[in-house]
Amino acid sequence: MTLLTETTELKKCTACDEEISQYAHFCHHCGTLQSAPDELPLNQKMDKLWEAIAFFGIELTICCLFGFIESFHTIKGEIVTVSLLAVNKTVFIVRNWSKIKPVFTWNSWSFPKLMLYTAIAVLASVTVHYTTQWLNVSIFSGNVYYFPFFQKYRFAALLMVLFVAVLPAVTEEFGFRGFMLRQFLAITDQQQALGITSLLFAFVHLSFLSLFWLIPFAWFLGYVRIKEETIWYGVVMHFCFNLTTCLFELLYIHPYPIPNLP
Repeated sequence: MTLLTETTELKKCTACDEEISQYAHFCHHCGTLQSAPDELPLNQKMDKLWEAIAFFGIELTICCLFGFIESFHTIKGEIVTVSLLAVNKTVFIVRNWSKIKPVFTWNSWSFPKLMLYTAIAVLASVTVHYTTQWLNVSIFSGNVYYFPFFQKYRFAALLMVLFVAVLPAVTEEFGFRGFMLRQFLAITDQQQALGITSLLFAFVHLSFLSLFWLIPFAWFLGYVRIKEETIWYGVVMHFCFNLTTCLFELLYIHPYPIPNLP
């Protein structure tokens, strides 16, 4: 058995000879079932595991700073937190760029497919919104809103969309479906890689009540990333999911006046 090298990312389809991801089970050109990829040697697997642990450890530490330290609960603290998270993701992506570059391309994108994934994301967001609203009211006799955090600043609505929808959609997909998922696909099988990265993604949000939807949502984003061999469908889905949450709050459920809408 020939072992994969550290720089291997693509392989040839067994039927049509087109280049596909080394982790692809089917060729996206002709649909032919592929044989299982050769495994990396144990020392390379351990290197990837420790790199993933280091990434997640830094990510969790930064999230805990914002989540549990009161002085970070300002727009400046939000900017610092987002910047640190972005730097962490950038460092690990750049370190592995030659290996993960293919998932950042979008050569065979489909508009109907994009619309389908967008519709799924919006429908999921609506379902999660009403479910979490009911749970919050039932368990905590109240609800949680994003807007009050931004309300005192100019262009509050735009700030909320930027920090809640745009930046998480890009940075979290790059970090968890771009870097982390690839690390675990090289270490274990597809289902375990999806399960592990979904759990880690949900855990880093530091919200026990949100685990019921964060885990399946992360699993589906990872599944789409593997199936489509690109990260960009997931970025759009993530953005649409979070944007729907923002629009719900701004247009329908927010109990306070919204004077800073642009």
